[in-house]
Amino acid sequence: MKYLVVALALILLASCASYNPGRLPSRDVYSFPNVQEKGDVAVAVRFLNEAEVETIFDANLLSAGVQAVYISIENDSQRTYRFSKSDITSNYYTAEQAQEMVGRSVGGRAAGYGIGALFVLPLLAPAIVDSIWASKANKRMKADFIQKEIADTRVRPGRRLDGVIYLKPLNRGDEIEVILAETKNDQILKFSFIVPETAEVKGKEEPESDSEDEMHDL
Repeated sequence: MKYLVVALALILLASCASYNPGRLPSRDVYSFPNVQEKGDVAVAVRFLNEAEVETIFDANLLSAGVQAVYISIENDSQRTYRFSKSDITSNYYTAEQAQEMVGRSVGGRAAGYGIGALFVLPLLAPAIVDSIWASKANKRMKADFIQKEIADTRVRPGRRLDGVIYLKPLNRGDEIEVILAETKNDQILKFSFIVPETAEVKGKEEPESDSEDEMHDL
């Protein structure tokens, strides 16, 4: 009977430490309401909300202070453009950094079984298996975050580039600017997007105001 209990525990723990991501939004730049066009080049962005992030990344990035912004670029011109995340802002996380902020805790999961796991086999086995599964889930998660990150690369004629940039906290009303540089003469195309009032954002922490206390003192 005890072996059955242990087996069931292992199955449950394995599912808890899994990683089940979803797909990115539609790659069709013209399906986005904020699409902007300059000549034959179109760019759109989407500030992913909490529900979308949970579905796409199987993790709560917003709570960890990571703002995931999906960018789609379509180049129907005869020119080649260069895209770099650092041209948008230096205030971003790499895919690896973002994943580490929301990864499954390996040591924490093992420690959760307590000192008893060292002496009681039915507790020791699940602790070991759970840590192994958490480690595997983190590897899958990191690979997925990297695969979904928008690349620093050239966008050749007739090609499309899309992916996520992992930004540090934004506020509603903030602006991000997608910049494309033409490779032959460095001609610049700029596409500006404002974080809408309806967007779900973590927000940058601001110092507490004493204005309310001052009002009470009057």
